[in-house]
Formats: sequence, structure tokens, C-alpha cells
Amino acid sequence: MIEDYPSLSNVNNLYIMNKLLHDINYILQQNKRTIQEFDLPQISEGFEDLRAISSVIEHELSISMSDDELYSSRVVNVGQLFSFDISQAIRQKHSAVFFVDGPGETGKTFLYPALLANFKNDGCIVLATATSGIAGNLLPGGRIAYFKFRITIKFKPMKM
Repeated sequence: MIEDYPSLSNVNNLYIMNKLLHDINYILQQNKRTIQEFDLPQISEGFEDLRAISSVIEHELSISMSDDELYSSRVVNVGQLFSFDISQAIRQKHSAVFFVDGPGETGKTFLYPALLANFKNDGCIVLATATSGIAGNLLPGGRIAYFKFRITIKFKPMKM
């Protein structure tokens, strides 16, 4: 059954084992049994608190970075390297929102996966969003901001 959790590859083994035990316990409870009745490890104390991680965060943890994406953070150009100053704010635990903007053909498409890989490699959770579908598709695990954060967009009819 644990093979059913391949998308959790970036989560530690203890979390995966506890998730499996939690799911087994859930199935057992439907049959008026509990995991304590069987010779199985017990669910770690405090795991239920971890279960409160939102589906957005769990999705982000499931996105793995390729070796190419991890390597790309080492071969950025001088202009792209400036963007890596963002990592200082993150390492110093400053909460912030960052936007990377620039004219066409300046390497932003290369930069985004490099930044994401760098942060994920440091153990950060990164919510990659964009304002358009095309841009969102270019980001590893990226989505359009209104979709990822379930932002309701209300349109008012306009008279012409």
C-alpha cells in the first residue's frame, strides 16, 4: 500500500509511514476496529497536527525537481544571479512575496525552475504561481494564481 504514495517522494519516510498507518486506521475504523488491535507500529504522537497541512502544501511537497533543474541554479548568468538574493531573505526567515519581472529573452524561463530548485533543495515550500496559463505551465508544479489560491473573480457586466 505504501507504493500508492509515490507523489510524496519529497516528504520524509516517517511522514509517509504515519500517513499509511493513518489511512489503515481509517479503513479499520469503518469496520469498527482500530490499529491498536493489530501488531502494527503506532501512529506517531503529533501526526494529526501534521495532517492539518493544507492540500496546497502537500501538493507542493509532492513536486520533485529534476537533476537538470537542480544543476541550473549553478549556471545562472550575472543578471539572473541577482534574483538569488531572494534566498537571503528566505534564509533569514523574512516572510515576503517576490515577483520576477523582465523583458523578453532575458532568461526568466530558465531562472524560475533554477530558483524553485534552489529553494526546494534548501527544504523550503515554494508556491509557484503565474498570472497566465502559459506562464503557469512553464513553472514546475506551477498554476495560475487564482486557481491555486481559489481566488474568486467576479465580473460585472459592462454596457457599451
